[in-house]
Amino acid sequence: DLAGNVAIDSTTYELYVRALPADPLAPTLVTLSPLYDSGVSNADAITRQQAPVVRVSLNTATGGVVAGDVVRLQQGTTELIRYTLNANDIAQGWVDIQPQTALSSSGHTGTTYAVATALSASIQRLTPTGVVNSASAELQTVTVDTYAPLAPSAPVLESGDDRANPFSGGTSSDDLIRRANGFALNGTVSAGTNVVAVRLYANGVLMGSTGVAANHAWSFTYGSTAIPLADGRYNITAQAVDAAGNVSELSTALAVTIDTKVSPPTGLSVVLNDDTGLKSDGVTSNRTPRITGSGEPGATLRVFLDRNGNGRMDIGEEQAIWYGSVVANSGKFTLALLNQLPEGEHSLRVIQTDKAGNVSLASDALYVRIDTRAARPLGVALAPNQDDGLYPTDNIISNAKPTFRVTLASDVSEGDTLQLRRYYDNNAAFIIASTRLSPLDISRGWVDMTSTKALSGIYDGTASGYGIFASIVDQAGNNSGLS
Repeated sequence: DLAGNVAIDSTTYELYVRALPADPLAPTLVTLSPLYDSGVSNADAITRQQAPVVRVSLNTATGGVVAGDVVRLQQGTTELIRYTLNANDIAQGWVDIQPQTALSSSGHTGTTYAVATALSASIQRLTPTGVVNSASAELQTVTVDTYAPLAPSAPVLESGDDRANPFSGGTSSDDLIRRANGFALNGTVSAGTNVVAVRLYANGVLMGSTGVAANHAWSFTYGSTAIPLADGRYNITAQAVDAAGNVSELSTALAVTIDTKVSPPTGLSVVLNDDTGLKSDGVTSNRTPRITGSGEPGATLRVFLDRNGNGRMDIGEEQAIWYGSVVANSGKFTLALLNQLPEGEHSLRVIQTDKAGNVSLASDALYVRIDTRAARPLGVALAPNQDDGLYPTDNIISNAKPTFRVTLASDVSEGDTLQLRRYYDNNAAFIIASTRLSPLDISRGWVDMTSTKALSGIYDGTASGYGIFASIVDQAGNNSGLS
């Protein structure tokens, strides 16, 4: 039995078999012609043809058929057709004959012809003494089924193959497939329609076929060695095939999208409002600057600090995972860092995971420098040879636009802006000179600046506020305050 149990032997019976006297004139075999046996096998005697061609095999040995003998094809006791043999028939040893009367078919399982209604063939020979009829050879059973089965249900993608984006919930049934092959489909066929196989098509191109289980369900795997499907949208349809080879209409289509790759995000930059230095220079005093760029619509994003510069997200480098559809339909995204960046230079990269679950390589690096303070100048004095008063150090001058020497702190940077003011207020109206620091300025530690406005009066930095002050505005926009 199905469990593997073996019964005790049954009672033994003796059976004697005796061959009947052979009729050398009779056909040796009657079958459907292979081209007309349209069932699952070309030898199962199931056909969708109502007038199928029958193959009659002949005994061409000594005493057998000869040219001029007549083959009689009958269905039960009704003669369907007669055919006179010729030399070619004798040479090949068989003849194909098609009835002139159509056989009937009923329902999805067809009509079976057997026993009293079976097809049979015999040989008739005319001799000088009369007509000789051979014994009959019978096609024991033949089933004629001309009814097409009903279309199967629409294919369904196996849930395990719709893997989706692990960082975005609710997308494991969106029929996005991130493999070009190696995925499975399933569905059902209608009961009682004698369906034995289902064919699957992608945009009308045959993918393959599969059998049908006893519960009328089917499952098909587009194997990992099958021709990969190109990325794009496909309508997957199923077609039922019954035991006679009749085919159904195509099922309702399952629309799937093959999506096997995603590119890295591009065009990363600091949002202009967060770039407190020169626009688009990546220097900012904002320790959680927002980042903008372009990606695949609907993708989720992961940001990391590429501390070792290897272009990969290593342990401890991840800055944030942004769940949900972060990239807009336009392909643009803006995201904020969740953790403050420390002072200094940083290499930020972004990885995106698309809706199908494909993970990109890391983007090109976005270099950001966090600069939250500017170095205050150490002091301001008249430049050499500018003091022309009675004493060389009395700071009394006759030149209304004198030159001043500003001493720099050691941690200023090339590109920082040095401003000279005649009042403690930060109002731009009080700026009398401005310059961007050069490598030479930094290396020698001072800058000589000539006033662009005529000065008069006393500038002593007292309560009245007037005095000569210097300040630095660095590339991140930080103001050092007055010297």
